[in-house]
Amino acid sequence: QWKLSDYLEYWLESVVRPKRRATTYSRHKIVVRLHLQPGLGKYRLTDLSVPAVQTFLDQQLVSGQSASNVRNMRKVLSAALTQAQRQELIFRNVARLVELTPHRAAQIRPWSAEEIDRFFDAARPNALYPAFVLLVLYGVRLGEVLGLRWCDVDFQEDVLLIRRQLQRIDGQLRLVDLKTDAGRRDEPLVLAARTVLETQRTRQHAVRTAAKAAWQGGGGEQELVFTTRNGRPVDPRNLYRSFQRICTQYG
Repeated sequence: QWKLSDYLEYWLESVVRPKRRATTYSRHKIVVRLHLQPGLGKYRLTDLSVPAVQTFLDQQLVSGQSASNVRNMRKVLSAALTQAQRQELIFRNVARLVELTPHRAAQIRPWSAEEIDRFFDAARPNALYPAFVLLVLYGVRLGEVLGLRWCDVDFQEDVLLIRRQLQRIDGQLRLVDLKTDAGRRDEPLVLAARTVLETQRTRQHAVRTAAKAAWQGGGGEQELVFTTRNGRPVDPRNLYRSFQRICTQYG
């Protein structure tokens, strides 16, 4: 007799929260609360049909939701219904039978070496310039570069350890482990990276000394490489905004 709205709530709290990463729970909760419960929550699990789900997802596309967002709605719904199948509450997963428009990813044009040099010249005065250098040299994600701790930088062995990433979860910035073994990697500390990191270490020490009691970032090897002026983590969104601002200002 489960209604979908109630079952989704149960699934989030009893299955996703204890067994999945905090970031996964947070993303799934947003999809459930904003889309699935308002749009399909009134149906009983046993009454949910392929046409009902198909109509709901088609309406989401018409209302302006992107194809990737709609695919994510189906993905979350399908995961919940798979759990309901395991519990023998339903006999089939209707979300898997829905047809969606094939998704074509936008083509990416990487920057040329000349464009990268121009960007570095424009970004050099920015306090986050060392982070931009690491992003270009290693292709790390925003959260990965902002999740670097000094214990991840081995100046003696010339190795950069990519182990964690900084993410916003339930409104708070948190350090989380990378999801896969492939994500956890050791990169050579090339000269350009070593130079900017040594500069960053000196600069951070000066800022921490000037801030004194106002510094909130602690200290030692566990301290983040990139912090705000009072030692708190840098929001990945702010790093992205700085990047966009530099690109727009300098063409």
